[in-house]
Amino acid sequence: MKLWVFIGVVFFALWLWKRGRSRGLKGPSPAATPPNSSPNAMVCCPHCRVHFPQDEGVIGVLGLYCSAAHRNAAGDRSPLV
Repeated sequence: MKLWVFIGVVFFALWLWKRGRSRGLKGPSPAATPPNSSPNAMVCCPHCRVHFPQDEGVIGVLGLYCSAAHRNAAGDRSPLV
């Protein structure tokens, strides 16, 4: 009886191992890949010196800031005004 339990445990372990390997070989799902695979340029805020992605910046006359509050604190204004 012990032998049959041991064989059953071995087959169960092999089944789990094979199942895990087959899932890993399929590759990442399409939803797991980032929508924008091109890298973003990182820029430095002139007020606080924190680096942030360029497309998330707030434009000022003197440069690109990390937020509108830092643009105002630096005494800069929006180029649209």
